[in-house]
Amino acid sequence: MEPQANVDAYFFRSLMEDLPDAVYFKDCDSKFLKCNVPQARNLGVSSPSDVIGKSDADFYGPLHAQEARRDELKVMREKTTIDCKLEKVDLPDGRVVWHSTSKAPVIDDNGEVVGVFGVTRDVTESKETQEALDEANRTISETSRKAGRSEIASIVIHNVGNILNSVNVTASMIDELSHHYESLELNRLASSIRSSIDDQSVDPREYLKKVAHYLEMAGERYEKSCSDFKNEVERLQQDVSSIQRIIMLQQDMVSFWNKTQYKNCESVISDALEINKIALQRHGVECVVDTDKTSDWLVPEFQTLQILLNFLSNGKYAFDGSGIENPQIHISTSIDDDKLLFRVADNGPGIDDQALEKIFDLGYTTREKGHGIGLHSSLMAAKEVDGDITGHSEGSGKGACFVFGLPLSSCSRND
Repeated sequence: MEPQANVDAYFFRSLMEDLPDAVYFKDCDSKFLKCNVPQARNLGVSSPSDVIGKSDADFYGPLHAQEARRDELKVMREKTTIDCKLEKVDLPDGRVVWHSTSKAPVIDDNGEVVGVFGVTRDVTESKETQEALDEANRTISETSRKAGRSEIASIVIHNVGNILNSVNVTASMIDELSHHYESLELNRLASSIRSSIDDQSVDPREYLKKVAHYLEMAGERYEKSCSDFKNEVERLQQDVSSIQRIIMLQQDMVSFWNKTQYKNCESVISDALEINKIALQRHGVECVVDTDKTSDWLVPEFQTLQILLNFLSNGKYAFDGSGIENPQIHISTSIDDDKLLFRVADNGPGIDDQALEKIFDLGYTTREKGHGIGLHSSLMAAKEVDGDITGHSEGSGKGACFVFGLPLSSCSRND
């Protein structure tokens, strides 16, 4: 059996010669005592012998050399280790590389620290790959964000269009009512009265009875027309007010999208319902709201509004062609541990398990003319405020429920 010293030498030689990572040993002054070929290459020389007796300051700029010295002093002083520290290294030839370095103290048989050894791996390629991946993810995230804003703008425009249709209908009704005044024909009545005054054959009493009867009918018709006219004008005013409010909300979203503004959660739900009001009415969808338990909480306004608008839009379209009687969407809020939960549930056709697994993927849609943007962008909006979104359905014909979970740390209490 070979002596232990020889075995140790074999292992040490294998470590120094066969390991692709850079290996080196330094004394207490951080001067190289020994290194392998990969370390010599890292330092820009061809042979390990060109490194011995020198320090990092002989090969690198002062910033990296000083940082390496501080690390090694700490390792030796505290008898601690540094594990896989990521280092940006500016080489003399102008190149920038990234190293992952581990260091540990060298301790003699008496327990004294006599130096430090290190292992360095060049991770430039993986670092650059990760940076490229991060940039791609940022680009995808920003693209998704913009697409989400476009989707919300589309919802807003669609709902403004619905209200404008209602305005047109109301305007037509007002125009029709205006003709009722013409139908009273009071001028012809006055002319008839003048003619009868000079007509000796007309019995004044009988004629006045006819005039009184006509005026009674005209008065009733006038009264009803005034009431109808008033109702239509009020409806027109409400529609115009709704358009103004929706446009104001959209302008606010454009102006403050990258800022966090807080608003009472009931008000945000009210805004979402206001924007969707006409569309929900056209689809015959009843909305039930229950926010009693969270009335004093303020939430990030525009992210929450974006998410609720998408939930309501999806819920409304889910009923198209479903044949479901009494379609209903139930909006509720609650506090669960450290989260404020917004639940939007419908009694629609439901979502199968396969669709639920993909429902938040960018580009996936279950609607014939859908774009697959809404729920994905809503998920991105939720993440902006450290929230999350989940979808649930017990199967076909059993409705669906989407939940926006918002950490209470991302909310504010209205005291």
